[in-house]
Amino acid sequence: MECILVTELLPLYLEEQTGEESRKQIEDHIKICEKCKKELSYMKRSYGEASGYGKIKNIKQVWEKMRNKVLLGYGLLLLLTWIYIVICFL
Repeated sequence: MECILVTELLPLYLEEQTGEESRKQIEDHIKICEKCKKELSYMKRSYGEASGYGKIKNIKQVWEKMRNKVLLGYGLLLLLTWIYIVICFL
């Protein structure tokens, strides 16, 4: 498999969206090609391994986790505001 094709398929490979044969060819190519190995490493860091999400399953799951954390933060803020109002005005 050529480097240009591998680099085009790497995002799909990271999201586990490639077929079994393509996955095997990409992995074989990465074992022998330092350039593509570095590109894969860069993509892994860029797409979230360093931020704690681990392996990317798909963008929708990442978005759901972020949205849930934001909603939890707003919920806690509202609860603390309510407690403050009750304490101060009663």
